[in-house]
Amino acid sequence: MSTARSRTVVQRATMVVVLAVVSFHMLSTFLYAAPSSSLSQEAAPVTTAHMRPLFGQNWQIFAPDPQSVDLRVWVRASTRDTQGTESVTEWVNLGDVFNEQVRHQILPTRTWRIPVSVNRFYTSAYGALVGQQQAVVQSDHVASMEGGQGRQDLTKALLGAGASVSGIDSYLLAEDALYLFGTQAALDLWPDTELVAIQMSTSTQGVVPFEQRLVPGVQRPEEQFTRLGWRDPSPVTPEARAGFSSVFGGWVS
Repeated sequence: MSTARSRTVVQRATMVVVLAVVSFHMLSTFLYAAPSSSLSQEAAPVTTAHMRPLFGQNWQIFAPDPQSVDLRVWVRASTRDTQGTESVTEWVNLGDVFNEQVRHQILPTRTWRIPVSVNRFYTSAYGALVGQQQAVVQSDHVASMEGGQGRQDLTKALLGAGASVSGIDSYLLAEDALYLFGTQAALDLWPDTELVAIQMSTSTQGVVPFEQRLVPGVQRPEEQFTRLGWRDPSPVTPEARAGFSSVFGGWVS
C-alpha cells in the first residue's frame, strides 16, 4: 500500500512540474511574441533568455505580415556549342528552380531563400550608386569582347563616374556574388555548352494587398527589372561547383 501511495505522490509531483514548465513556456511565448507593452517589456529579460536561441520565431502571432513583394534573380548566357556556334539563351528565373524544392515537399529545404538574399544584397549595393554609376554597371564589360578588359574596364568606368575606391569595392563585392550565383546556375542550366558571357538581372514585383485579394479585377503591379550588362563567367572552384550543383542541378528540368 505504501509503495502504491509513493508512486501516486511521485506521479502527481511529476505532473505538477510538467504543468509548471509547460505553463511557463506558454506564458513566455505569449509575452515574447505579443505586441510591445509595459508587461512584455518588464518580462523581456526573462522571456528573451528563455526563448533564444531555441524557441525564437520570426513571426508575430497577433499581426502576421505576409510577404508583400517577390524578389527574383534572372540569368541568361552567351554560349558556344561543340561546333563553335554562339547563341544567347532565354532568361531564366532562378527562384523557380529553388521553389521546386519547397513545393509539395514534406520536408522542404530553405534554399528558396538563396535568390531572395542575393537579390537583397545586390539591390542594396546598386542603390548606393549615384549619377552615371548605375548606367556604367548596366553596360557590358567582357574581356572576350574586342578591345575589352572586363573587370578593369568596369572599375575604370566607375572611377570616371565619380565612385570612390571604397564604394567600388563594396559594389563589386555584391556584383561578384550575383554573377557567381549566375555562373554556377548557368553551368547546370546549359551543361553541354561553353559559357562565353553571363548577364544578370534582378527584379521586384509587389503582390496584391491582403485586403484586396478577393476584389474582382485586381492585378499585381508590374514587375520592375534592373538589367545589368554582360560579364565574363565567374571563376568557380571544383569544390564550390560540386556543392552548388548538388543543391541546384538536380532540380533543373
